[in-house]
Amino acid sequence: MKNSLLALASLAFLLGLFVVDVNARPAYKAIIDAMDAGDDENAAGLKAAVKEKKCGACHGKKKSMRNEAGMKLHVALKGDNEDWKYDKELYKKADGKYSDAAVKSIADAVKAMFAEEE
Repeated sequence: MKNSLLALASLAFLLGLFVVDVNARPAYKAIIDAMDAGDDENAAGLKAAVKEKKCGACHGKKKSMRNEAGMKLHVALKGDNEDWKYDKELYKKADGKYSDAAVKSIADAVKAMFAEEE
């Protein structure tokens, strides 16, 4: 009994080491909702998915899990910067609007998400 509990506790610890910190970012959804997709079919598709599925466009049933689109967006935002962290200040609204830099970062990431598929 002790051995099985020890094995279970060890397994839980090891799995905990591989958990990635994932958070739903309302700013991402708001910026994508407001984004002008123009002639870009991929961006228009993502925008439609976000409108329909809301957070589910990038997350599974749990917001702590990313789906394929969420992983692509994360990788695109991170780019070549392995030390990339979410910048709370960048995505804060000022006068009811997101900064141009925040909008540009999401727009560039959306383009990058689909660039490797083409």
